[in-house]
Amino acid sequence: MQAVSDEDLKVIGELTQTAVEALLMHLGDRKSILTEYFERWKTYTDTGREFRTQWQQFVTDARQVSVTLRGLCSLVVLVA
Repeated sequence: MQAVSDEDLKVIGELTQTAVEALLMHLGDRKSILTEYFERWKTYTDTGREFRTQWQQFVTDARQVSVTLRGLCSLVVLVA
């Protein structure tokens, strides 16, 4: 087995450092993309949840109006 020279070790170290830096940059980019996707998904789900809540409130209010109108119609019939 041959001994590795200091120059070879230096070259290997530089190549390794370059490879690790490139990998970290790539992973950083992927993290940014995933973070952006997550934020979009969260906004989408939050918006859907908010709409669903507003819709349920609308339905509840509409039912209450319907009950109130039926009561008023019954009073009108009784008075007339």
